[in-house]
Amino acid sequence: MELYTIVQQIVQLFIVMSVGYFLMFKGFLNEEINKKLSSLVLSVTTPALILSSMTSSQDVSQGNVILVLLIALATYMILPILSYIVVRVMGVKQSERGLFMFMTIFSNTGFMGYPIMQSLFGNTGVFYTALFNMIFNIAVYTIGLVLIQQDKSLKEIISIRNIVTPGIVASILALFLYFMNITLPITILNSAQSIGSMTTPLAMIIIGASLTKIKFKDLLSDLKIYPYTFIKQIGLPIICLPLLSYFVHDPIIFGVSLILLAMPVGNSVVLFASEYGNNVSLAAKTVLLTTLFSMVSIPFIAFAFL
Repeated sequence: MELYTIVQQIVQLFIVMSVGYFLMFKGFLNEEINKKLSSLVLSVTTPALILSSMTSSQDVSQGNVILVLLIALATYMILPILSYIVVRVMGVKQSERGLFMFMTIFSNTGFMGYPIMQSLFGNTGVFYTALFNMIFNIAVYTIGLVLIQQDKSLKEIISIRNIVTPGIVASILALFLYFMNITLPITILNSAQSIGSMTTPLAMIIIGASLTKIKFKDLLSDLKIYPYTFIKQIGLPIICLPLLSYFVHDPIIFGVSLILLAMPVGNSVVLFASEYGNNVSLAAKTVLLTTLFSMVSIPFIAFAFL
């Protein structure tokens, strides 16, 4: 993959993200509007994008679909182990270990994952990303909640209702249509494509708007997030590279799997930290720094290894 193409796609997305930052800074957006836009993306446009991308990817073999699901399952089994090693090597204090492990495991595979994969790999990339996010959603509402609420029991934490999100429902429906070889009527498919096409600009605007809450000078107060950012964005993808190279030979599956590992810390960590009384400031600063660094790290990973 040519470096110019990668950088061009990433820069375009960050320009849209900068528009979101500007709109929030100037007061065209506010917290309430941003929250409603987030709900719109998560509950409407992303499910539509998943449906349209999966149903227009009938040429993808069933073997590849099963392989991607297995890779995703393996990813969210291995990352908790690697995240524990990261926090021990970095000497993270006990009270922050759960948060750092959460941030290491759960990257921005949704808001940033879909638009970047669509830019780099087209609808097939979105299709595979949706499969990853099926496993992601199950993991974040099980493993993630355990890490963010270390002082509670599993019974108190895990709820099936939290796992069944619109994205999961859309993914299951799309998988059913795919395996049954059912094609949606053209009117419905075109409508889903139209609605789904809003996901990329809206998602990047939301990310940009959310970053206005963080003061850049505050990044200097937690120096440990700098080495952590390098480990998270560069170290982990390279560590996982030999395993991916050994088991994955399809170039698009390999590319999607690797780039998803290089995604910055997900915005969801701020929401979870706020909801469950964890360190919101640390979470927000890490999201900002890793998101900014991803402008360099994602092109580097893609150009060096794809």
